[in-house]
Amino acid sequence: MRLLTYNIHSGRDVNEKLSLRKLAREIQQIKADIIALQEVDSYFWRSRFRHQARYLARFLKMNFVFGVNMRYFWVMRYGNAILSRYPILAYHNYPLLSFKEKRGLLLALIACPKQKIIFLNTHLGLSSRERAFQVKEILHLATALNLPFILAGDLNASFAAKELKPLLSCFQPAKPVVHNNCATFPANQPQFCLDYILLSKDWEVNTTFILPAEGSDHLPVIANVGLNIVSS
Repeated sequence: MRLLTYNIHSGRDVNEKLSLRKLAREIQQIKADIIALQEVDSYFWRSRFRHQARYLARFLKMNFVFGVNMRYFWVMRYGNAILSRYPILAYHNYPLLSFKEKRGLLLALIACPKQKIIFLNTHLGLSSRERAFQVKEILHLATALNLPFILAGDLNASFAAKELKPLLSCFQPAKPVVHNNCATFPANQPQFCLDYILLSKDWEVNTTFILPAEGSDHLPVIANVGLNIVSS
């Protein structure tokens, strides 16, 4: 199974030009089975009032759910999205404790060919204290899950960040090993490792890599994984 996490920057590319079709073509080439997207607009003036998650899902011929974290005026929305080649049976967007910009944890129950799984998508806050609270909330929810699960998203912190240690000690990271570099931001000159795919112990990580891309200010992270066990 191929996984992708990608902060799409509201459809703006590495040069800050709005180009959702360019982004869609980049994602199409990756051929992912399940996708976590962050910074997704819906009917927003800055992205030409397009429902970006629906547009990408139709372009890629995938199922999707959209978790709204911020609302503006009557119709403008902003949040995270999950796209899947497999049926999405249910979903819920959990609000996370946030200091400024509202954040959320989008959960989807997905019917993969041999096993139902839980896929989680999030975008953590900008301050370490805020992230520490959010990590605690995510751990509280994730440790109660009784199915194999995956957590993907923009965690806004490096592997060495103190506030991420509880997550990284409980779940295995799909860590790219390319010249010991996992930087994903900024896309034109990556310096910071912000984007992650973390897995429960049920999974085996085969390969992980960061793809050079120009569709956003972040780079996409891709992981090829397989289940070690089949839960009842």
